[in-house]
Amino acid sequence: MTPWKISLSWRFMLPLIFLGGSIGLLLSPLVGGGLVGLGLFYAEPRGYLREKLSVRNEITGEDWLLLFRVLVILLAVNAVLTSVWMSLLRYLGISCAAQQEVAHLIARAPWGMALWMVFSVTVLSPLFEEILFRRLLYGLLLPLGEKTAFAGTALLFAGIHGFAAGFPALLMMGLAFQYVYQRSGNFLLPCLLHASVNFIASALLIINRL
Repeated sequence: MTPWKISLSWRFMLPLIFLGGSIGLLLSPLVGGGLVGLGLFYAEPRGYLREKLSVRNEITGEDWLLLFRVLVILLAVNAVLTSVWMSLLRYLGISCAAQQEVAHLIARAPWGMALWMVFSVTVLSPLFEEILFRRLLYGLLLPLGEKTAFAGTALLFAGIHGFAAGFPALLMMGLAFQYVYQRSGNFLLPCLLHASVNFIASALLIINRL
């Protein structure tokens, strides 16, 4: 059974979560990961990490099909959403950065830093962010209702990235990752989906700079 709910007090968890999410994960994946890991350590149920996250080592053919379908739909929907959103922002005269800072680094930084950033966004960030949003935040919001927890984690996921131009796409990503986690009951699947989206975006940036 997937251990969705977290029984720890809000007073203890919220500072830890927002420190890990808004500061740690943005400035240092290792710092952010440490803070998120500390929160997960105290989360119910007590026991091994795989039990806290509901990790199944085996990924079935049905799981792969689910990942493929959601990835294709997510990429297609986000392409349209981003185009419409950017047109709306231009119409309203609202200016914002077209790229996140991490994308800027991958596209223009020295190769060593660029490759580190690719590793970070395709391996470290998906792992830590999925623990933070899919497990900890969802579990904390669950007492408010499943729909509230579902929408709340997606909104927080989109907002905490601080990227106005990509807000609708990030919102859809948050919804898709949570859907895959709950549909499969396997923590590995949203991690793989998150990593795939980030890898595709990173690969396009690397190809453009060659």
